Amino acid sequence: MVFLFFVMLSVALLYVTFVPEYVADLEGPEGYDLSYEDEKHRYRSFSSNGEEIYYTGINESGDLIDTSGDAHWIYMYGGGCVNCHGTDGRGGVPIMMGNIMSPDIRYSTLSSGEHHMNHVPYDEETLKIAITEGIDSEGIPLDMNMPRWEMTDKDLDNLIGYLKDL
Repeated sequence: MVFLFFVMLSVALLYVTFVPEYVADLEGPEGYDLSYEDEKHRYRSFSSNGEEIYYTGINESGDLIDTSGDAHWIYMYGGGCVNCHGTDGRGGVPIMMGNIMSPDIRYSTLSSGEHHMNHVPYDEETLKIAITEGIDSEGIPLDMNMPRWEMTDKDLDNLIGYLKDL
C-alpha cells in the first residue's frame, strides 16, 4: 500500500515536471480546479488550434473539450494528447493510472501501418473514429485509458492536421 502511494506520487510529480504547458484558471466538472500553480507556465502561445488541443485539451476559443469513457483522470489533472503521447507524438509514455505505454500517434506512422505489426493503416476517417469513439482502424475498441474526445468537426480536423505535422 505504501509502495502504491509512492508510485502514484511519483507519477504526479513527473506529470507536473514534464507537462508544464497548461492553461490556467479552468474549472472542470463538479468544480474541480484545473489551474496550474506555477505562474511562469500559465501562458503559452500555440501555432494552431490543433497544437493547442494536442497540448491542453482546450480549443482556441478557450473551450475545454469534454471526454467520455474511463479516462476520468483527465478531468482531475487536465491536459490533452501530450500527456500520454508526448510532445513529439511518438508515445512511449506510461499512461497515468494504467499499465500500458502510449502508442506513436503521428499521422505518418498511423497511416503507414507501422503503428502495430500487421495493423490496418489509418486514414483520416478511421482516425476520427479512434479519437472520438475509441475504435481502431480494424474496428476493435481501444484501451479505456484513451479518452473518447467529444470535439467539433473543425477541432477534430485541426487536431489531425497537427498530427500530420508531427
